[in-house]
Amino acid sequence: METHSHTGHGQDAARQSMPGAVRWAVLAAVGLVFAGALYLVWVRGEALLLDLSALGQRIFCF
Repeated sequence: METHSHTGHGQDAARQSMPGAVRWAVLAAVGLVFAGALYLVWVRGEALLLDLSALGQRIFCF
């Protein structure tokens, strides 16, 4: 006896990748967020570290 795997056509449609325009839009949005984060670290790096240090002292109490 052979066992056959039955895959429906609905599963094939769910496995398709997203359209090219949507992929580029998502990559552009992620790139802009990453560039903005790098800019803030570059411009306000020391102040961000001091703020994180103060926040850590308040949260963890040591």
